[in-house]
Amino acid sequence: MIATDTLYSISVRNLIQEVEPRKYRIDRESYPHFCPPGAGHWGMVKMAFQVPEIAVVFVIPMGCGRHGGIATMKEGLAGSLSYLPIAEVDIVTGDHLEKTEEALSELIEEDSPKGIMLFTTCIDDLLGSDYDSVFFRLERKYKVPIRRAKMNPLMSLSKKPPDMMIYNSMHDFLQNKEKIPRLYNVIGTPCPIDPESEIHSIFSNAGLKPLQHIGNFKTFESHMALGHAVGNLLIGIAGLRAVEDMKKKLGQSFLPVYSIFRPEGISENYRLLEEYLGVKLETEEYQKELLSFIDSKKQFLEGKTAVIGTTLQAAPFELARFLTELGMKVRYITAGFIRPYEREHIPWLEENSPDLKIIPSVEPSLSSVKEPVEHVDYGFGLDTPAYFDVDYLIDISNDDNLFGYIGTIKLIDKILEADEYNMSIKELVYSQNLVV
Repeated sequence: MIATDTLYSISVRNLIQEVEPRKYRIDRESYPHFCPPGAGHWGMVKMAFQVPEIAVVFVIPMGCGRHGGIATMKEGLAGSLSYLPIAEVDIVTGDHLEKTEEALSELIEEDSPKGIMLFTTCIDDLLGSDYDSVFFRLERKYKVPIRRAKMNPLMSLSKKPPDMMIYNSMHDFLQNKEKIPRLYNVIGTPCPIDPESEIHSIFSNAGLKPLQHIGNFKTFESHMALGHAVGNLLIGIAGLRAVEDMKKKLGQSFLPVYSIFRPEGISENYRLLEEYLGVKLETEEYQKELLSFIDSKKQFLEGKTAVIGTTLQAAPFELARFLTELGMKVRYITAGFIRPYEREHIPWLEENSPDLKIIPSVEPSLSSVKEPVEHVDYGFGLDTPAYFDVDYLIDISNDDNLFGYIGTIKLIDKILEADEYNMSIKELVYSQNLVV
């Protein structure tokens, strides 16, 4: 067991004082960054393939392409992805732009994709590579839309991180269509909302049309239906840039209703939805069901210890408060920012969970962790076993996309029905298609 002071952390009692001067960024700016194990299965490439019938191309140095290449092979997408390796001399002379134009011309003529998503790296941002002129010439010649995505970890802690900008690129293929009343899109997660969520029946009973998500469509033409929606429900912060751009480009309003687990927060989300949609939503039955379920299960969670990692489809501070309200003791949270919609939970955690510690998400001292920092009952997030001795591992994944009252019931079921965790880190990495 290593001493916990080897791993840098911030007490929740000092958190606001520490991070407010740097605009609620938890990571220390003057320190080198360590990239810990990330979320599996939903990397940038798989995200891009949510746009149907497009070609995905990487213009990339071979070293940078390793992560994407291996992850893509493990996801069974290797045959769908194209690579244009570039050498140092190409970058220095600018020949990589000419080679990109030639390669995309060949791809369009041979494969006739409905669109192209071109991934570039940090190098192009540092150089200021002019891909826009390349795209302009190709689109004018072939009438095929081309969009750029950036595999740029240097921007991970900026206002335009790669995971946020990929959503923007994905939805930038859409065109401004005639709006269909009562039709709305879901933005901000790779998968549609869990089909068992109550929101679907609530919308139907209120006379609203079924929610649309980019993952619902199998053809490029059919996915243009997203442009007919009058508005967007932003349920994941990663979709923020996308909905802001869609408001300007497509005339679609948007409402943030992030996926959360506290009953009070879910009720507030539905209240906001009623105001936004202009309709009455019948939610009381589902609210009562959740509150009754919590009362019946809370005794089994009382006193259990937990840590929260970075790979969850969840708001970490909201989740910490919810688990604490269930009677659990949250020992650590690993996070990079305190998002605006989570700041209300910090004073509550300070008062009700004063021993809670927060680890910056790219903290360099994480790399020095050789033995578990602490034993806990539950690790929430795929990265937690790398640093803690966890009895049970809980993953709230993009594929689950839990939402609403039923989403919280499913989370509690996950906790209570979890199998004992007994994998090595290597086995976990391979099982989740992580690339280290």
